[in-house]
Parts: sequence; C-alpha cells; structure tokens
Amino acid sequence: MSSHSSSSSSIKSVPRHPKQQSAKRITSVGKQKPDFGYVGVDILCFCGLRSGRWISWTDDHPGVRFHKCNVCKFFRFIDAIEGWAAEVIRGLRDRERELHVANQELETELHEHMINGEALIGRVDELESENGELKAEIGELKAENGELKAQNLRLAEERDALSLESRKLQAQIAMYEREKKNFRCKIGAVVVAICIVWLFFRCMLD
Repeated sequence: MSSHSSSSSSIKSVPRHPKQQSAKRITSVGKQKPDFGYVGVDILCFCGLRSGRWISWTDDHPGVRFHKCNVCKFFRFIDAIEGWAAEVIRGLRDRERELHVANQELETELHEHMINGEALIGRVDELESENGELKAEIGELKAENGELKAQNLRLAEERDALSLESRKLQAQIAMYEREKKNFRCKIGAVVVAICIVWLFFRCMLD
C-alpha cells in the first residue's frame, strides 16, 4: 500500500495536511501540537500527505513518539520505551506537572497580594491628600492630625511588609521556573539516551 510507505522526499516536496498547516514543534509536556519539521524520511498517512509527529505522555507509553492523522485516523508508533526508562520518564512528567500547578498557585497568590498592595498604596495616597488639607486647619485639628499621622505610619509599615512578601514570592516563582527548566532538560536527555540505546541494540540485532 503506497499510502503506508515512507518517502525520502523533503518537507517542501511532501505537503502537510491542509487541516494541520499551522502546527508547531512540540516543546514540553502539556498541550501538544503535531511536529511537521522532523528530520528523516517522510511518514505518509492514508491521505498521502506528510503526517504529524507527536509524543505520548500517557502512563502506558510515556515519552514514546508516534505519527497520526486526525482526518484519515492513521496511527503508528516509532519508539519502544519500556521498563525502568518508562518509569523514569513518568516520574519526570509527574514532577513537571506538580511544579506547573505549584507555579500557578504562587502566581495567583502573588496577584492577590499585588492587588491588596495597590489598594493600600491608594489608601495611603488618599490619607496624604487628606493630611495636606488638615494642615490648613492646624489650630483646630492638631489632635486629629496626629492620629492620621500615626495611621499613615502603620499603613506604610504594612505596605513595606507586603512588598517584602511579594519579593519573596517572586523569588520562589523564579526558583520553580529554574526547576521546571532543569526537568525539561532531563526529560530531553533521557529521551535522547534511550533513542541511542535503542538504535545501538537494533544495529547489534541487524
């Protein structure tokens, strides 16, 4: 069947499927898009067009590459990852997902603190404006002016405390981003190593 066979033609000579032209390269565990820029022979779907390459992140096939077409339902695995390697990839995948959730929670908390900080800063500005008006009535309002100054000082201390907490949260987010980047690099290294081992054993068997 010619539709199942691989072709050595370049990416330009074998068109992508018209319903998948805007797809980009897969970059991380998460929402994926098909990769049409892969190097090597063209894998044609039943439509006779260059099929997209995907990476499976299911528990049964973690890190396994495959080709499929959503139009003609073509499907073919191109890797075989099992045993300890699959367990390692599953662990790295789960860890990245945990870091992603934790990062989202920290970003939400940081956003709430920023909103509260802006509200306090706005309140401080209002009090400073009110304080300026009260200074014109120093003779009658000295006592009230003193209370407002004390309140203004407390608000300034709260603002500084929130600013310090905000910086700590930003540092934590940066740390999680670095950890997530490191895990992505580890996943890529594991996949490359597994592919090399698989090719080595295949050559040995041949």
